Amino acid sequence: MGAALGTLVKAMGRVTLAAPPGGTYGDLEQIDPLLPDPLAAAALPLIDSRDQKRLARLLADVMAERQSWYATLPRQFIHGDCVPFNVLMVGARVSAILDFELACRDIRAMDFAIGLWPWLRQGEAMADAFARGYTSHQAFTFAEAEALPFLLRLRRAATLVWWAGRYLHGTAGAEMLQWAVSSALQMADWLEANRAVLIARASQWAAGS
Repeated sequence: MGAALGTLVKAMGRVTLAAPPGGTYGDLEQIDPLLPDPLAAAALPLIDSRDQKRLARLLADVMAERQSWYATLPRQFIHGDCVPFNVLMVGARVSAILDFELACRDIRAMDFAIGLWPWLRQGEAMADAFARGYTSHQAFTFAEAEALPFLLRLRRAATLVWWAGRYLHGTAGAEMLQWAVSSALQMADWLEANRAVLIARASQWAAGS
């Protein structure tokens, strides 16, 4: 899967369009018209008050960091949602990557961060295998390694705002919003405990080891 994503990212880096579709993950204010203030997604009555405070801090931190990362990291067209359920396999071979609904011009390493997250939770060997596959086809820089904690949190922040919007529109139930809340908080907890280790390991991926 890492090799397939690396190949796809490299190919999409050659794509140019006069009018790029959609916004970026960083455009949190534009995800849903009912949530022009992304912080409001953390304040919905359905969410426990303790979780509201943690989510508000996550959103505020991401919003404070995004300008510097978007100004410095390479940007290109990305898939935007390359997770296991969007990848078809035939035996040990990737036969297709599906669902380009979230494709946009964004930070290049966002695809890597999104694809990496499911394997980070499976242990170092799985994450290393994914990263080796990716970097065998697509460059991965030290700056992108340092940005991984931000990119992971940004993905969860945008997902939270998206599902909060769907809930307010009545097109998603409370269980999906609760899933977005728990996913965001689980990632925040994981990063709090593993941030330094992740950056050190990602720096080794950038160095080719």
